[in-house]
Amino acid sequence: MLQWPRGGVLQVPGLKGTVKKASFLATGKAVKFARQKGLLTLALPALPPDAPHTVIALSFRGPVKAEAAAFPVYPNLVNELHAPFAALRGCEHGKPRWMEKFGDWHHVEAAQRLATGSEIEWRFNALGKGLFELSLEYDCLPEGDGSELEVEAGMTRFAFPVFCTGTRHEKRFRFRTETLGVAMLDKLGPQRLVLRALEIKGTDALSIAKLILSPVE
Repeated sequence: MLQWPRGGVLQVPGLKGTVKKASFLATGKAVKFARQKGLLTLALPALPPDAPHTVIALSFRGPVKAEAAAFPVYPNLVNELHAPFAALRGCEHGKPRWMEKFGDWHHVEAAQRLATGSEIEWRFNALGKGLFELSLEYDCLPEGDGSELEVEAGMTRFAFPVFCTGTRHEKRFRFRTETLGVAMLDKLGPQRLVLRALEIKGTDALSIAKLILSPVE
């Protein structure tokens, strides 16, 4: 586990089978579990038993099947919707790569070549309802400064500008993360989040790496 869930509950979608035992791999201590509305639910302590990452081992009685499902958005974890997992319209996937200093290579998978009217759409499975803070990780050249986008998620829809993050000196990208606002997910199950380009300035001036949904406490 790369994050520890708030409230001590972890929901695991897509696993079909009879769980016999759940335990922490590092300590062997048992983890309480139950099936609720088709989800495997694990009851966790307030703090992880080991660092930097915790592994929970599941033992099954009989066969187990992992079902392909929409990307889950958790109500008690920070959720990252990366560009490679989105459906793109009017733009394309890219893999910008650059060297910060000798031998120090960086790369990001992003939606690129956005133009006015482009759309980036993520489909996901909401495991909880509530308010989520939306943040965007992007790179914008000076000629794209002031481009306007719109986000639609659940009951929320609003427009916002993006601003220059720097030049491409020596072909270096300058991705940064900015908070956009708050979205309300008002129902469980399949949903979508759409990022629309209302006005894009410049040519190939904007790259979108991911949208981040953080539950509001």
